[in-house]
Amino acid sequence: MELFYSKSALLKGILLSFLAVLASLFCFLFTDALGKIAGFTGGFLFGCFLITEILKLFAHIPQIVISSEGINDRRLNCGLIKWEEINSISLQQTQYSKWININLNNPETFYKKLGGFQKLLRVLNGQTGVNNFRVRLITMDKSVDEILDFVEKNFVKKNASVQN
Repeated sequence: MELFYSKSALLKGILLSFLAVLASLFCFLFTDALGKIAGFTGGFLFGCFLITEILKLFAHIPQIVISSEGINDRRLNCGLIKWEEINSISLQQTQYSKWININLNNPETFYKKLGGFQKLLRVLNGQTGVNNFRVRLITMDKSVDEILDFVEKNFVKKNASVQN
């Protein structure tokens, strides 16, 4: 199963980013010194996010590949996580996001492969020392239920063969 970015989710992100850049520009142009600092900072941050979302819109390779071998989330750049390396899989969600929580046998192997920004995010999210990876699904082009069904079928099938 190959998962691409959802075009509608990306367009929403682009629209919201554009509005945030406009609001930042307004703050920069029509407020006092503190407002100018906030406007410049917001314009820079939201501008970077806008550029990132636009680039994602033109990405023509799958971002997540789930196969009989395992899961490869190209957004993390940690390579293929084979089914044999996974202890358990669960669906986690908040009000606005859903993800697959992957509990690994040896997570340090994959943590070392993460880029600096991803490592920073893991620390900020309080995930240091927890044996899991999160595969975020909310911006993908297939439904969460469809993805989870496919993952569970492959995970159970592969682990059943490993245990035999």
